[in-house]
Amino acid sequence: EADPARALDMSVFAGWGLGENAAFVALFTRLRTAIRDQGVRATLHGIVAGEG
Repeated sequence: EADPARALDMSVFAGWGLGENAAFVALFTRLRTAIRDQGVRATLHGIVAGEG
């Protein structure tokens, strides 16, 4: 099943010339998912703590 948010990410990145950069898209998608699941504050804290 296609993730509509991921499809949107891909189209946005393609517009920026980043659509072919799978690592960038995967990282961004993971970050967005973490923010959705944990909230922005918890996600940023995890990144600062090296857990992201």
